Amino acid sequence: MVTPEQKARMTEKYLAWAESWGLSLGYAVTQSVEKAERAVADAVVALTLQDQVTSERFAGVLWEFADREAYRGFGSDLFFRMPAIARAAVVLKLKARFTRAQIASALKLSQRQLDSHLENARLLFSDGKSWTGATAGLEIEEDRWVPNCKRWSAEAPIPEVFSHYIGNDLDPDTGTRLHEHMADCDTCRTSFSYFKKQYLDWASSVPSVEPDNEFKKQVEQVTLTALKLKNRKGPSPWPGLLRVIDESQVRVLLASLAVFFILQMIFSKKL
Repeated sequence: MVTPEQKARMTEKYLAWAESWGLSLGYAVTQSVEKAERAVADAVVALTLQDQVTSERFAGVLWEFADREAYRGFGSDLFFRMPAIARAAVVLKLKARFTRAQIASALKLSQRQLDSHLENARLLFSDGKSWTGATAGLEIEEDRWVPNCKRWSAEAPIPEVFSHYIGNDLDPDTGTRLHEHMADCDTCRTSFSYFKKQYLDWASSVPSVEPDNEFKKQVEQVTLTALKLKNRKGPSPWPGLLRVIDESQVRVLLASLAVFFILQMIFSKKL
C-alpha cells in the first residue's frame, strides 16, 4: 500500500519532470500541446503501474507514447526538420540535461546513433559550422583552435572536454580536474565562457512549452487515479484487469484510461 507521503513525493516527481522538460519533450516530438499533454498523462499512468519511478524511465515511456503521434513533416522551423527521435534526443540533452548514456537508454539508441543525432542537430543550429568555428571570440587558425594552454592542449582535445563538461557527460575525475584548472587558468576560463554561451544559445533555441495550472491539476489527478488502480484490493469491477496490466496489452489499456480521464475533465468544464 502506498502511503500518503509516498503519493505526495511521487506526484511531486512527476510534476517536476513534466514541467521542466517532459511537456517540452512531448511537444518537440508531436508539435502539439494537446498531444504532448496526453502523452505525459499516459506516461504517468504507465510509470505508476510499473513501479519504475525514475526520470530516465519517464523519458523512455513518454517517448514511446509521443512517437505514435510524432510530427514528421518538413516545416520552416529548422528544429522540426529533424527526425522525431533526433528532436527527442536534443530535448533530453539540453532541457533535461541527461547524460548521453541515459538518453541512449531511454530512446533505445546505440551510442553511435545518438552522437550522430546530436551532432547533426548542433550543425543544423550552427549553420554547418564546427563547434569551435561557430563559437564567437575564439581565434581560429586553419579551421582549428588550439588554446594557449599546454596542459589541456596536450592532455585532451579541449573543445571535446568543454562540450562534455557543459553537457554533463564528463567523467567525475576529469570534471573535477578541469574545474580546478579553470580556477587558475585565465585562458581556459575565458574560452569556456565562449563555449558555454554557444551551448546555452543552442538550448534556448529548442521549442518548449510552459505548463499552466490546468495541466498541473491534470497530472495530479491522473497520478492519484493510477495509484488507486494500482492499490485496488478484492474483486475487480473489470474482470482480468490486473492480469492484463502485466501483459502486452498494457499500453492500449493505459492509453484508453488516460484519454477517458482527460475527456472527462474537458466535458466537466463545459457543463
